[in-house]
Amino acid sequence: MRIQMKHVSVAHGNIRPEKGAGVNAAGAMSTWPGPPAELRELTTKKSARRVVAVAVTYHPDMAVFLLALQASREQVDRLIVIDNGSAAALQSELATLCARHNCDFIPLSTNVGIAGAQNQGIARALDDNASHVLLLDQDSIAAPDMVARLRAALDSANGTSQRVAAVGPRLVDRRSGVATPFLRIGVFSVRRLRCTSASSAVFQTDFLVASGSLIPAAALRQIGLMDEGLFIDNVDLEWCFRARQQGWTLLGACDAELAHSVGDQVVHFAGRALYRHGPLRQYYIMRNRILLYRRPYSPRGWVIQDFLRMLLKIILFGVIFPPRIKNLRMMAYGVRDGLRGRSGPFPG
Repeated sequence: MRIQMKHVSVAHGNIRPEKGAGVNAAGAMSTWPGPPAELRELTTKKSARRVVAVAVTYHPDMAVFLLALQASREQVDRLIVIDNGSAAALQSELATLCARHNCDFIPLSTNVGIAGAQNQGIARALDDNASHVLLLDQDSIAAPDMVARLRAALDSANGTSQRVAAVGPRLVDRRSGVATPFLRIGVFSVRRLRCTSASSAVFQTDFLVASGSLIPAAALRQIGLMDEGLFIDNVDLEWCFRARQQGWTLLGACDAELAHSVGDQVVHFAGRALYRHGPLRQYYIMRNRILLYRRPYSPRGWVIQDFLRMLLKIILFGVIFPPRIKNLRMMAYGVRDGLRGRSGPFPG
């Protein structure tokens, strides 16, 4: 059975297929095919141990992407590269690179956003009987044993009563060398769970960055796809909130490592490393956080804390760090559209 999935959107944590989405044999709208009995049968098959990686590119640095591809290709059974409307010359280079390294290349004519591209790759992975989907960014360089360690963490959790939505690696910024901690969000506090260099701890966390996340197919079928309306920024945050609201657990594995880059530039302020994005990204960051404030499954503690962070970032990137006027203008547009409930790509 093949999945015909062109576009989905998320409303209040549920998948709502739109025009072009698949229908089941009875004609009813269906996110993924297969009744529970088929899903249980799938998990017993040898093919159910297939890990399919989905990497999304958009005007990538080809040298860095080559490293990323080489680091992950031998760790997975199949690698699908979805290019989000890069220039024709770059898409030609990507096609040649994928042919050389035995990965599937799917060029898109326009930028459909990170969520839309991920959804297309996920649909193809599940259509190929993947048991797990590994999400990757174009600059994500996996340690040689990353996938094996993620799978080991999942296998250990399977012996418990937890339903694990995803397990993610320890993320290290390639430029600053700063490792991102796993987070537990309280009402007025955030507990930062930091891994030591030799730690093999597995933490329960409230949030995982999409890149490097290993997601069981069963979780994707029940929780649903990424919210394409967010386009970019906070897509992974929304999916994690939705998973947690449905009773699923998120795990962070300290002994699995992924090198990646956050933001367009690293700046230092008050002794802390801050990741700066361009004005257009500031629009999405502001708009999408306000959209998430309005979702009933977003934790109230996160909403309170993030609102304070939003005010601080308006000051930092609208007053202190250039380009101040462009940043302020785009952040203002984002706040306006978030309050209006507007989603999708930037209307300009």
